[in-house]
Amino acid sequence: MRQSFFSNMSSISSAVMKIKSALILTAFIWAGISTRSTAQVSTNQFKGVNWADPRDNFQSGVIYISGLSSTDTYASASVVAERVVGQFVSKLGSNSVRLPINEATVSTYWNTYTGAIDMALTKGKVILCYWDRFSGANPLDMNAFYAMWKKVVDKYGSNPNCYFEVYNEPSGFTKANLLSMYATWLSNNPNIPHNRIILDGSGLAMNVPDVGSDPRFSKCLLAVHDYSFFAGYTTEQEWRNHLKSFVGAYANRTVMTEFGAPMKPGSKNGINYGVQDYNSPPGTYFVAYLRGMTSQLREWNMGSFYWPGLRDNDWYSLTTRTGSGASISLTLNNQSGLDRVHYAWGGVDKPRGPYKGTPHAIPGTIQLEEFDEGGNGISYFDNSPGSEVTPVVNFRITEDVDIQTCTDAGGGYNVGYTKAGEWLEYTVNVTTAGNYDVAFRIACNGTGRTLSLSMNGTTLGITLAVPNTGGWQTWGTSTVKNLPLKAGQQVLRLTVGTVDDVNLNYLSFSPSIIAGLENEEVSGIALYPNPFEHSVTLNFKNEFDFKVFDLSGRLMLQGAAFGVVSVGEELKRGVYLLQIVNDGKSYLSKIYKK
Repeated sequence: MRQSFFSNMSSISSAVMKIKSALILTAFIWAGISTRSTAQVSTNQFKGVNWADPRDNFQSGVIYISGLSSTDTYASASVVAERVVGQFVSKLGSNSVRLPINEATVSTYWNTYTGAIDMALTKGKVILCYWDRFSGANPLDMNAFYAMWKKVVDKYGSNPNCYFEVYNEPSGFTKANLLSMYATWLSNNPNIPHNRIILDGSGLAMNVPDVGSDPRFSKCLLAVHDYSFFAGYTTEQEWRNHLKSFVGAYANRTVMTEFGAPMKPGSKNGINYGVQDYNSPPGTYFVAYLRGMTSQLREWNMGSFYWPGLRDNDWYSLTTRTGSGASISLTLNNQSGLDRVHYAWGGVDKPRGPYKGTPHAIPGTIQLEEFDEGGNGISYFDNSPGSEVTPVVNFRITEDVDIQTCTDAGGGYNVGYTKAGEWLEYTVNVTTAGNYDVAFRIACNGTGRTLSLSMNGTTLGITLAVPNTGGWQTWGTSTVKNLPLKAGQQVLRLTVGTVDDVNLNYLSFSPSIIAGLENEEVSGIALYPNPFEHSVTLNFKNEFDFKVFDLSGRLMLQGAAFGVVSVGEELKRGVYLLQIVNDGKSYLSKIYKK
């Protein structure tokens, strides 16, 4: 069920509640029957999202999932899928996508649509699911329905990453007719392993035992749906019980192919709702619903597909799309919502937050191995489980990020073996709004690598072209200047571009140089240590004048020296500008007192 279903709720709500009551009774009956032996012990291989048509997937004509149109070709559809599904993987931590099909799409748009499907299959698992003209409809021509499926299965039946969900929410069928249709489908497609066939529960995919109890389907996967508009519960436990009543004794081979809640502000039944915080105890029934669903899914170790990962103009959508074709970018709509989806997928059960509990200060230096707590897909995204570093270093060994011993000045650790699309997040506290220079301390043995930054899900508009430093432990600094930052606590994300492998040591943020101070290079200056705890040493072969300013431009220190001098003991902790003048030339540097 989707948002368009809301408009029909007044006419069917009483029927749904009757169905729900009957299902609860049915669940108790089936709970006493032992589950049949199957090879399937859980379905947690699916960590998925739906990719949907902005109009909804119930269409009599061609289905155009968000980002595709009638003018696309196989090649352009492949590009769109690379951008969308690639960002489902990199930004949402998904490994599966559920895609809709119908007769019109397979008969007239297939040569284009397969471009998207083929690309999606290179990113992970794909469920192809049949959708009828509208909710509650039956196919106008069952022969055409079966012929459509034969064409799909002929193309993708041999791909082990492709799964077939025979019929989405088959509420137009009686139980007997539904079971007969499923049996015919299996008979028509005998070469498909049953554990790649998904059968929705009867009704709105709400009665799993109706299908799961039939011995003909004992090795098939089953599907359940549950939405907040099916009931009005206000506690997590009520929603957990609600889902249990739909699944009965068949959780071990059921996949929740749809569940969802608002990720953006919106309205329902004349009531306006703001952004929901799903990491807090229930304040609305939306929060109670999503927390209840995700907790029960986690307990069952059940695979699931959030509705939707992307659907343009849907307040339930996890992401918002901007751009088209190769320029498509997805922006996360609600971090707390994604956190709960990750929880359902079995993400690490620990709170999202800064490393060691304290945000990184800006201005200041962020050691990039000190990414936030939370786990893979939550505070970072790493393509491969475990560490690729041999031997594994004794630092954050439970994380999937590849951490190495660093030979740069200062030692410590660096992040290595980075792959395209991987990202790391850091909770930061920007002390003062303004423009900052950010220095990337990086090492790379090749070309074509890029890095980008975003803050709270919004790009900061920079893409750093990583230079070839000549080795994986040959470190260099590349600086991006005048980056505007807002004050306050925020989440900074560092993302690897489309080419693998760049080693990451630290980011150093400093206020941009105050306008009006000249900066001509003066050769032969040595400045150390920086940052410093007590004083910083200036070493210059000739006589020189020096001044130290705070970030507002106020003069804090000044003097003259020849050779070596130490300054800064009287300064408080913070960032300052040091100006050295010799022979009419001026040298500027930021200095940091820790």
